[in-house]
Amino acid sequence: MNGVIRLASAPINWGITAPGEAGNPEPAELLASVAAAGYTGCEIGPFDYFGTTAGEINALFAEHNLDVVAFWVDVPLHLPLDAERREWLQDVCARLAAMNAPFLIVSDLMTDERLAIVGRVPQFPEHHWTEDNWSQVRRTLIDMAAICSEHGLTLAVHPHLGGHIESGDEVEKLIQVIAGTDARLCIDSGHIRIGGVDAIPILARELERTVHVHAKDIDESVLSQLQAGSIGIWDAVAGGLFCDLGTGMVDWQGFRNALVDGGYAGWVVAEEDRMLVPGSRAPYESNDRNYAFLRDLLSDAVAP
Repeated sequence: MNGVIRLASAPINWGITAPGEAGNPEPAELLASVAAAGYTGCEIGPFDYFGTTAGEINALFAEHNLDVVAFWVDVPLHLPLDAERREWLQDVCARLAAMNAPFLIVSDLMTDERLAIVGRVPQFPEHHWTEDNWSQVRRTLIDMAAICSEHGLTLAVHPHLGGHIESGDEVEKLIQVIAGTDARLCIDSGHIRIGGVDAIPILARELERTVHVHAKDIDESVLSQLQAGSIGIWDAVAGGLFCDLGTGMVDWQGFRNALVDGGYAGWVVAEEDRMLVPGSRAPYESNDRNYAFLRDLLSDAVAP
C-alpha cells in the first residue's frame, strides 16, 4: 500500500547558512516562493533566520500555509554529550516541538580536515573513526534520541559530506551502529553519491528505518573533478555540484520505486545546495523546477 508523500523545500537552496547574513533573501519572500511553487513545508535552515521564537516562526509559516519540517545540526558524534550541549539540545527540541516539527536531523560535525578530502575519504584512512569512536557514536546517538523523545521528536541521522559518515563504508557502519536504538535515518540522494556509492539501493533496503528524505542531484563532471582532487568542495558547490533534480547522475526512477513501491509516508525535501549570491533569481527558478520534477516523479503518492 502506498504512503502519502509531502514535498518541502529548504533555505540551503538559496545558500542561506546563517541568520542575518548580508544578502540573505527576506524570509517572507522565500516562504512565499516555496508556497507558490506548490510545496507544503519547509525546513527552517539556521535557527533564527525565520524568527527568534517558535511563535514568530509559526506565525510566518502559517501566513504561507506551510508546515515546519525539520532542523539540521552537526555535532561531534564521537564525543559524549557534555552538559552545555545537552542543555542546548533540550532548548532546540523544545522549540521544534512548539513548531510541531517532527524531526531533529543530525550529522557528524564538518571539520576542515574532512572537508579537504570530500569525495576521496577511502584514500585517507588516517581520517577514519576507530572502533572506539564508533562505540561512542552509538552512545551519543542514544542520548540524543532520548532527548528528542522527551519532546515528542524523532532523531534522524544524516550521512553528510565533510563529517565522518560520508563514504559507503561509513554509511554502512552507521546503519550497524544505530541498530536496536531509537535513532532513524535521513537519506540524502546527493551526499551519499558524493561519498562514492549509490544512495538508491540503501534507500530501498533501509526504507523502514528512513523517516526523512533529501532529494538532491549531482553533476557528474563536477563530482569527477572533486574526486580527482583538482577542486575543493566549496569550489565544487559554486561550480554546480548540486544541480537541478533530474539533470544529474542520480537514478530517479530507482528513487521513485524505492519510495512509492515501498509505501514511504513522509517528507521529501528538494535540495540544491548553493553558495549565497545576493539578488540572484536562480534559486527561485530552480525551486519551481525541482518541485515540478518531484511532483511528476512521485505523482501517484504525493499529497494534493
